[in-house]
Amino acid sequence: MGREKYIRNLVLNAVIVLTTVFSSCEPGTYADEQKTEDVRLTFATGELATKSEDPDENKVTDISLMIFDDYGALEYAWWFSGQSLATAMSEGVSFKMIPGKKYNIFGCANFGYRTLVKSMDELDDIRYHLTRPDDYRSGIPMSIRMEDVSIESGDRTLAIPMKRMMAKISLKIDRSRLSGDVSMNVIGARIINCPKVISVFKDNTVMDESDFFTAGFSKLEFETDPLNYSDAEGCSRELALYMLENMQGNWSVEGIMPNDPRLKISSYIELEIEYLSPDKASIDNPLMYRFLIGEDSSDHNVERNCLYRITVTPQNDGLSKDGWSVDKSGLCTFVKQINLSDSEIRFEYEGQSHLLETSIEPEDASYTSLVWLSDNPRVASVSDTGLVTATGEGECTITCQSRDGGGARASCKVKSKFKDYYFILHPGEYIVGDIGDKIHIWCEIFPPNTPFDLGYEELELDKSRGIYDYEPDKDGLGVTLTLLKSGRGMLYMSAGYPINDSKLIVVEVNQR
Repeated sequence: MGREKYIRNLVLNAVIVLTTVFSSCEPGTYADEQKTEDVRLTFATGELATKSEDPDENKVTDISLMIFDDYGALEYAWWFSGQSLATAMSEGVSFKMIPGKKYNIFGCANFGYRTLVKSMDELDDIRYHLTRPDDYRSGIPMSIRMEDVSIESGDRTLAIPMKRMMAKISLKIDRSRLSGDVSMNVIGARIINCPKVISVFKDNTVMDESDFFTAGFSKLEFETDPLNYSDAEGCSRELALYMLENMQGNWSVEGIMPNDPRLKISSYIELEIEYLSPDKASIDNPLMYRFLIGEDSSDHNVERNCLYRITVTPQNDGLSKDGWSVDKSGLCTFVKQINLSDSEIRFEYEGQSHLLETSIEPEDASYTSLVWLSDNPRVASVSDTGLVTATGEGECTITCQSRDGGGARASCKVKSKFKDYYFILHPGEYIVGDIGDKIHIWCEIFPPNTPFDLGYEELELDKSRGIYDYEPDKDGLGVTLTLLKSGRGMLYMSAGYPINDSKLIVVEVNQR
């Protein structure tokens, strides 16, 4: 990740033009005892620009200006807003100064209200509060601070710098080192731990989590488009975020854990990314990049009036650490390969079925559920569990594919050619035996899944008459009779669809 910090002599300067003739004065005398001349104050702001998505960095809506003597007592105070600000900027303001005397000039701009104290001792108590992270309707808050200023006779101009009390973070993404089959689309960029209050005239170091907006200045969805447009070299356009100063000092991010207490008071960037690669994708939740703001990896001071240029450079699959945290928990790991138990199935009759068993690679794939399809359901259908059933003669292909969208699939050929159906009875339809004989009566049927009735009602009737006792075969297609009494019995065996046939068996029992 590339970082640069530019400390700018902020784009907005107030130039005080002093038009006066100074007379000599003796040390120790007060200003109102001296001969003074009116001076004229004018403010030169340069061209003001209006932006629709970002705060207007040059906008000035009001200025509070205070001048203190060398003892720290207030001598002059102004508040310019509305028409008075326009008049002050266009026509100037009357002002009196004594040559050789030291003055201290302090001020605030874009606060929306007058800021006034009686002495310099009270300046440290002045704080500026944001109601929300992007509350810049009055312009970016600015401060004026010039100490020990003196004017010599004939010196008529003072340039008073106005410092923004905010830092600007300019983001870019360089995708030139990203693998060509990897897509990273930014859908959110925000400052986490964005200060909501700042000390105006001293370094601002936030110590309490209550002084933060948990989610600060944000750009969402189409607002992040600049990060998704890249030039020929793979570098995106710039996206700007803004925050109040937060000086958190020097400490290393090496080995930093997400629950480290320093992260609770340091400000950092969070990028929300739609991610797609041959192996993973952000199906349920986005990929999250998080990195601390500062001049380098150990300096976490976010200083007012500074521009921080940060270029995020993902490499290869874009999932390696590029900051203090890359949260991949929302990514789905694609199924790369599906293995089927059979590459071909042959069916011999309608309704015949076969279960295709599967295994997937890698074993830690996020979504293991599969989608089953038949390209000709008139030949064979397939269930959600991979059970293939013959529905007619012909050929078709059963396809199994991953549900995660990664594209993994496998297929199995199906060939159906049905045999003729039959119902064969053994040993025959008329059976003769003696008391004590054991006779096995059984059937051959095709197809084997045909519903079959062994004729239990008739068997039970003959058993109750004492003609024979019986024991069914385990496969349900036959029965063994033990002949007990002379007489005649009957069995009625039937096969259902698709055979739809029945057999009547007569059993004659002779007495020896």
